[in-house]
Amino acid sequence: MNDDSAPGGQLGCSAVALKIRILAAQGPKLVYRAEAYEEEDQFRDRKWVCQHEHETVEHALICGMAWLNDRPDARGSRARLRPL
Repeated sequence: MNDDSAPGGQLGCSAVALKIRILAAQGPKLVYRAEAYEEEDQFRDRKWVCQHEHETVEHALICGMAWLNDRPDARGSRARLRPL
């Protein structure tokens, strides 16, 4: 899996609202990763995760938002960010 792919392959053909969340992991130091999930999914299963670690929440959020903004939606236009 690379930064542009979702676990298990591509996201479906239907347009879905995705949200980005940031997870922290403790190791020798705290690191952060961005994940995307479908807004309507009650279990919030991840649909994408960045494959690298970030040193700040801000960097992880920027990574996730860049991936989301670069993802074409089902109508052929670019997906646009929505404020939370």
